[in-house]
Amino acid sequence: MQSKTQLYGPPRVGGDTLSFCTKCRMELAHVVVSMVDARPSKVQCKTCRGTHRYKTSGNSSPVKRSASASVPKTVIRASELWEQKMAKKAAEDMVTYQISQSFSAGQVVKHPSFGLGIVEEVRSPTKVLVFFRDGEKILAHGLSK
Repeated sequence: MQSKTQLYGPPRVGGDTLSFCTKCRMELAHVVVSMVDARPSKVQCKTCRGTHRYKTSGNSSPVKRSASASVPKTVIRASELWEQKMAKKAAEDMVTYQISQSFSAGQVVKHPSFGLGIVEEVRSPTKVLVFFRDGEKILAHGLSK
């Protein structure tokens, strides 16, 4: 079985990590919103979109900070993260969204309503998670006409 570190790599703002979701009441994939001392401080659940302090399943207490310690937080907005990811992609790799076409993770998609987005993950043979400037959307793909 792979460890959390091998699955997601070292934690970073905008990266994915496992955390205990206080709304869903289970350990799920989250996006790191802010960090304190190289450890996630605040996370956003990829399932319910709730934002809360980082918690592990074995320890439901949040990151502890002493009252006297002043540690700067690193916070990033979703639109800034989208811009950073789009800057790494080449414009010629862009594909116009069509429900009949199949997509793979990392592809840049041009959607008529949502604009440009990056395929974050293929959830099933007919659904993909795409990260647009305004947030994540689940889109259908690979459906025949």
